[in-house]
Amino acid sequence: MMSEFEMKRAEKLQQRALKNPGKHELVRIPVFERVYMIGDELYGEFKGDKTPRRVKDYTIGAC
Repeated sequence: MMSEFEMKRAEKLQQRALKNPGKHELVRIPVFERVYMIGDELYGEFKGDKTPRRVKDYTIGAC
């Protein structure tokens, strides 16, 4: 079991790892619980929210 100090330290390291160096803000990464295809498009659902969402709306497009 981790002490309170170790948990805070691990949380701080995680926040540093997720910071966007260009804007100095946290980057949120959505994680789909379920991914499926409808027609030719990928759709996904977040945990706790069963609303179908297009995966391409949550990805960075190739330039």
